[in-house]
Amino acid sequence: MKKRKYLYRLAMSVFLILLLPMVIFIVSFGKYSYEKVEDANRVYCEALMDYYMVQLDQMIIDLKEHAASICADSKKSASIFWEKDAHNNYWYYQAMDELKGKYSNYAASDFGIYYYEEDKIVTAGGIMSPAEYFRKIEIKNLEEEEYLKDFFEKENYEEFLLYIGGTEDQGAGKNKILIGFYTTLGRQRDKVMLFYEYTERDITEFFESAYIEKGFECSLWNKNNGFSFFFGNYSRENYEDTVKRMLAAQGTLEESDALWVKESSVHPIVLIGYMNENAPRNVALAFLDNMLTAVSVVLMVVLVGYLLILYIAYKPVFHLTTKLKHAEGSEFEAIAKALDDRGAKIEEQEILLMDMLINNLLYKAPISKGKLKQLGIEPASCYTVFLLDGYVLSDAESKKLIAETAERYCSRMFVTDLDGENRSVFVLFFDTVQENTIKEWLQQKCSEFGVSKQSLVGGNLVYDIKEIWSCLNYCEEELKKSAHVVETEADVQRNNAAREMKKAKLREEILSYVGEHYRDIDLTQVQVAGHFNISTYTLSRIFRNDVGIGFVAYVNAKRVEYAKELLLTTKESVHDIAVKSGFDNDNNFFKVFKANTGMSPTTFRES
Repeated sequence: MKKRKYLYRLAMSVFLILLLPMVIFIVSFGKYSYEKVEDANRVYCEALMDYYMVQLDQMIIDLKEHAASICADSKKSASIFWEKDAHNNYWYYQAMDELKGKYSNYAASDFGIYYYEEDKIVTAGGIMSPAEYFRKIEIKNLEEEEYLKDFFEKENYEEFLLYIGGTEDQGAGKNKILIGFYTTLGRQRDKVMLFYEYTERDITEFFESAYIEKGFECSLWNKNNGFSFFFGNYSRENYEDTVKRMLAAQGTLEESDALWVKESSVHPIVLIGYMNENAPRNVALAFLDNMLTAVSVVLMVVLVGYLLILYIAYKPVFHLTTKLKHAEGSEFEAIAKALDDRGAKIEEQEILLMDMLINNLLYKAPISKGKLKQLGIEPASCYTVFLLDGYVLSDAESKKLIAETAERYCSRMFVTDLDGENRSVFVLFFDTVQENTIKEWLQQKCSEFGVSKQSLVGGNLVYDIKEIWSCLNYCEEELKKSAHVVETEADVQRNNAAREMKKAKLREEILSYVGEHYRDIDLTQVQVAGHFNISTYTLSRIFRNDVGIGFVAYVNAKRVEYAKELLLTTKESVHDIAVKSGFDNDNNFFKVFKANTGMSPTTFRES
């Protein structure tokens, strides 16, 4: 995982910025939408069930008033019900004619009277026994219709008591519902039941006339005898669960379906509403499902785009880390390490080349073109040297001047001082001869540094790098001429001796300064070179030639020695010791300490 640390970090960043808010929004939106649909559906369906129950109650009240008016009129002598001969069949037909003529304002398929004394039923189709009537309404087996067995039983008689029964032929459209009222008719106060017969179509038309909601089906339930109409014969105890079990067994109850139950406040009936797949609630939920599906598709597209972004963003990093073949650390740590290594290598090449140039300039040591190529430096067409007397460029000034020279003239420049002398030397590699142009530009730069133009002397051109020493020689001769100085052999020896003393004094001062400040975290070659007004190349040569190791190695060695002393003599934490010893972070401290001692700081303390 550590090798792909950048990839994981990038993936998590994009996920948290892009995908996570979208997922949270979708989940919240879906949950909020479902809750809103359910709440709105509950309120709407409860209102709808209330409305249907009011309509149903009103229908039964109207039927009861209709039956009551028949009962009241049967007490008048003008009514056919006043006839004495109850055994005359003609009397029954006359009674039906009177009912059809005077009481035809009821919405039912048929109307009937059951005479308890005669055990006969009179309907528009004639006079018949209860068994014949049940056959007429297509009840094949009365034993299966438990709630109808006692519909005409005398022991149930109680005047104007509502009684409901019915048949069931689910799916065939032949269901019938019987709504009856116990009462008395005629002069003899004969005990009868006035009943109204409704077919499934009649009930459907009733609900449609009230306003039937699409996808909403209804069932009636009689709490007194367990009768149900439309859905089935439910148990009295829990008709809602029974409905669910029956619909589930039939395979018509979906997970999104719902049952709504409303009990009448005036009659012993219950209205059960069933929301099927066409109901607005289920249509809305289906729409939400489709929306969520569409959003899921969008999420998948976003995810693909997300992976594409990761691929595009990570491809160059992967290419770099693959070329680097790093074995440990994150990607950027590997790249940073490679850049550090490359920078160190370039710096080492620059130092080696500067050493070769200085040795050539001062001691006429030859430089081969093959050696240059080994350092990664291509030989030029010609070479020259400029000598700036009385001023040493800082490291920052040198780098800026080198960069501007490369940009302006496509020439390579090396800048150094001569072992602490108050002079700067510019060594130029030309591909095309531009000596005078560059000299004018360098004189302008000297003015910016606050140095007289006359302090800058240009050497002659040479076409072999081995002869570059002659350029510096020429510059020094020109400076002597301009200063009217004539040196004897004794002067040269005195100057050399003074130069050596000055170099030794500078070396001692540098080592003393480093000895005092090596625990400073910001101590660097550039800072030390700037403090002594020398170049970093000169500082590096002093440490390599006179001390035997490089500046960084020397400082790290002193810091490790101090850290070892603290580890053995104090109980301070490793982090605090690292800071006190001059290391900028714990990782660097561990690496340097182990490189110098062969063990970690913790192991060294415990050993």
